[in-house]
Amino acid sequence: MKSREIAATYAEALYALGREEEMLDELEADYRMVVTIINEHRDLLRLFIHPLISDQAKDEVIENIFPRLSEYLRNFLSLLVRRKRAEYITLIYDELLKVRAEQEGVSYVTIYSSRRLSTEEQHRIEMRLAKVIRRAVVSQVVVEPSLLGGVKIEYEGRVIDGSLQRRLQQLGYSISSSRKGG
Repeated sequence: MKSREIAATYAEALYALGREEEMLDELEADYRMVVTIINEHRDLLRLFIHPLISDQAKDEVIENIFPRLSEYLRNFLSLLVRRKRAEYITLIYDELLKVRAEQEGVSYVTIYSSRRLSTEEQHRIEMRLAKVIRRAVVSQVVVEPSLLGGVKIEYEGRVIDGSLQRRLQQLGYSISSSRKGG
C-alpha cells in the first residue's frame, strides 16, 4: 500500500531542490514527461521494481529512456529505484503539484479534451476556472479520444465534467425520469 506521507516527503524535498536551483518549471515538466512515459509503458515500472534486475542495470535504463533529464531528476529517479520506492513515482509527482500549488497559490489543472485545444481555448478555460476557484490556474491538456466533445477538468481532487458524453448521459436520465413520472 502506498503512503501519501512518504510521497509528500519526497515531493517536498524535490520542490525545495527545484526552488533552490531555480529550475522548478523545468523539473516539473521533465517529471510530467517521466510520469507520462511510465503510465504509457507499465512494463517500465515493473522493471524498476523487479528484484532480480541490478540497480546498475536500472540506472542504465533510466539513462537510456530519459537522456535529456536534468541530472537532479535522473539522480532522484535512481534514488527512488534504489530505495525500492519506484512505485511511488506517479504519486510523488501528484504530491509535488500539491506542494507547489500550496506554496505558490496556484491550482494545477488537467483538462481532458477529445482534441487538441488552441492556446486561446486553453487560456479561456483557465481564466473561467480561476474566477470560480479564486486562484491562478496552470493547466495541461490531455487529449482523450474517447470523449465525444467538450472537456472534463480535474483539479484538487475534484472533477468538472462538461463533456458531451456527460451531457448526453444527463439528457438520457432526464428523458427516462420524465417517462416514469408522466
